[in-house]
Amino acid sequence: MKKNIFIYTLYFSAFTIFSQSKERIDSTSKCHLFTLSYSNNGQINNEINEFYFFKGSYTPNDDVFSYQQNEYKLNLQYEYVTKKMFSFHGKFGYSNRKDVYEISNWTPANGNKKQNYLNFSLGAKYIYQIGKLHFSTGLEIPYYRISDYKEKFISNDPNLNIESTIHIDGGSAVGLNNISSVRLFVSKSFFISTDLTFGILKFNLGGQTYETIDYQDPILIQNSLPYNSTFDKITISKPELYFGIGFKFE
Repeated sequence: MKKNIFIYTLYFSAFTIFSQSKERIDSTSKCHLFTLSYSNNGQINNEINEFYFFKGSYTPNDDVFSYQQNEYKLNLQYEYVTKKMFSFHGKFGYSNRKDVYEISNWTPANGNKKQNYLNFSLGAKYIYQIGKLHFSTGLEIPYYRISDYKEKFISNDPNLNIESTIHIDGGSAVGLNNISSVRLFVSKSFFISTDLTFGILKFNLGGQTYETIDYQDPILIQNSLPYNSTFDKITISKPELYFGIGFKFE
């Protein structure tokens, strides 16, 4: 936590120092920017963990001896820069999460949890330039579409061979972000970039939750009846950090 605070403090300190000069890009520098970036999905991660991924087929008494979480987020952004040093952007992002676990006090037992995320945002920023470094800050409106959650559980115990799937309805999140960006132009048309976003998000998650029995031998357990489980929350999100490469077209 202290390390993250230090990084964010350093990031904004550098932004403040460099932006004092307010050296402007040439007024004829109207252009188009395309950026491909990787991020940590930090803005929604806490709430997704709280509502979906902390609910498991195992209990606290089970010995989960192997657990692997795979998650990535790729983003594609288009940005139009005007002669007045303002930029307007649209950004698409996609991420996929899959957690895999094994439980040692079942013989043997394992499972996986899966969910997909799609987000879109529109925003505007003001740009400053110092040599090959471009700094910008502004606001954006993000929207997240969150898929249904599915957890597959498999046990090959000789007394009960079973495969089951837990289903939980997905949802959405919408809000308002602050976005700050730094770009280093390696050449006239190629740059590397980093963005930092955080803001207020309203989550509307869940709906029906139920479990289906995909296979069992012997047949002892029935499918569970659906019940309503929802999550409505307004929160200040954690920062999300982006790293990317991009191209400039005039």
